[in-house]
Amino acid sequence: MKLSVTVTRGNPVVSFFLFSSFLLTIARGAVIPFLAVYMTAAFGESITSAGFALSLSSIAGIVLSLYAGRLARAENAWLTVFVLLLLFLLSVFLGALSGEFVTLTILLIVMNFAYSCIEILLRTYISGQKDIVDKKKIFSANYFAVNMGWALGPLLGALVQSWQLNAIFYAGAFASLFPLVWLIIRTDVLRGFSIQQAENNDALSTDSKTIPRPEDLSSGNLFLLTLASFFGAFVYGNPVAYLSQHLVQHYSAQTASSIVALMMFTNAAVVLLFQHYIISKITQSNMLKFLMIATGCFVVGLIIFFHANEYRPAWIAGMFLFALGEVIFVPALFLITDLIAPAYARGSYFSVQNLGAAGAAVSPFVMGYILSTTDSIIAFGFLGMAIFFSFLLIYCMRINQPRLNGS
Repeated sequence: MKLSVTVTRGNPVVSFFLFSSFLLTIARGAVIPFLAVYMTAAFGESITSAGFALSLSSIAGIVLSLYAGRLARAENAWLTVFVLLLLFLLSVFLGALSGEFVTLTILLIVMNFAYSCIEILLRTYISGQKDIVDKKKIFSANYFAVNMGWALGPLLGALVQSWQLNAIFYAGAFASLFPLVWLIIRTDVLRGFSIQQAENNDALSTDSKTIPRPEDLSSGNLFLLTLASFFGAFVYGNPVAYLSQHLVQHYSAQTASSIVALMMFTNAAVVLLFQHYIISKITQSNMLKFLMIATGCFVVGLIIFFHANEYRPAWIAGMFLFALGEVIFVPALFLITDLIAPAYARGSYFSVQNLGAAGAAVSPFVMGYILSTTDSIIAFGFLGMAIFFSFLLIYCMRINQPRLNGS
């Protein structure tokens, strides 16, 4: 990818983070989609118990990653990232050897914690770049790497699980080994380096002032952004999960599977093809307009889904609009966090905003309950209100004002 070559040339830190992000996402993609099947087969757990464990491990990992704000201020980033990569590798590898359901759940919490921390550290580093163009380029390259990882990971997992049930863990561990090897070989990368580099005009003279103050993290804008992230992720974070639940309720398993496969391909294609162009066009002055368009894409997509029946082109069209909305919302939330975060508290702001990712974790459970107890129109209407509320919260932040940092 030409973009990746451009942003990584002469910057080993960016090269390492993008490489790690890609391979760790492949590792998660090889494991996570198949965990429900593994838990029911290996431990005799019900689908409900397996789903609860997956959601619990995801939410717990996200909440624990609040500590990443402190890790971003560590003076030796090499040791910090090395420990996180080692935790990720061991948690995935030991998953294959765990003989207890609870033990595996704890290992999944560790895996999600380590992954979330590394992603937060990367976003903090990107936010520290002086040039907004560089920020967008690196974020776009990472967004591409993550989506490529999610496209390739499940293929790897499906391949190896056909050989042996717990082979998904070995495949994930193997993929996550390479970033660790890179870090061991290139000891100069991140050595004596701090992820959170305070800008000269924002840096303060004493150590006590470089630590985020309670009033920084209780910022009204940060609260609104985190809540907006939660409701946004609830809608676009894992749409295939609740859409597949809707399909299974109304159509045959074969029809549902074929439609889900088409939607996943459409989502991946739109994100990979359009994300760089769209991200390059988003600015502080036009961000609300873009988010308004994204909200419209989600709402129209939901309407199409509701009326699609078994007409596959309609499902493709709906997912096309959904993916466009995601491609706008995800980078916009990053850029807004960058705008409101003081230089000395970037890591803490990104770790708090990352709590919004829990929306994607609870979405399948909440939507499953709504779909099983009410009509589909109620479920899709609820999703429409959620994404509109997310936009409304961002609108209340007045992000088009010249300066938001420290607000």
